[in-house]
Amino acid sequence: MGGAGVAGTRADLAILEALSDVRSQALTTVARAIEFIGSDITLRIVRWSALLVLLFFRRFRHLFVFFGSILVVGGITTAVALAIARPRPLEIDWLIAWEGPSHPSRPVAALTVTLVGIAYSLIVPGRPREL
Repeated sequence: MGGAGVAGTRADLAILEALSDVRSQALTTVARAIEFIGSDITLRIVRWSALLVLLFFRRFRHLFVFFGSILVVGGITTAVALAIARPRPLEIDWLIAWEGPSHPSRPVAALTVTLVGIAYSLIVPGRPREL
């Protein structure tokens, strides 16, 4: 790891230590709620529901694009995780289960592709989609 990698890791650790200093029960509750939204079981339920709705309304093109985007984003995050593989910080107490490297965040990428896919495939174009 070169100089920029070391400097980036030190900056990340400084930010994480500052955030862990202001940790409170209310923020922990919010963090656990966010973690639940991005959990595997929640994503599976939301994704299967969206796929079934797309099947019901016979929007096969949207279905294939939605499913393909899930596969592509999963592949990209896996490839980037293997290339970057930022280590998890050792000095910070973890509040939730954490697997894999710290960057890129696979749960965040999975939640993002799911929500954007739902927005573009199930919400009608125009004002409702813009909101």
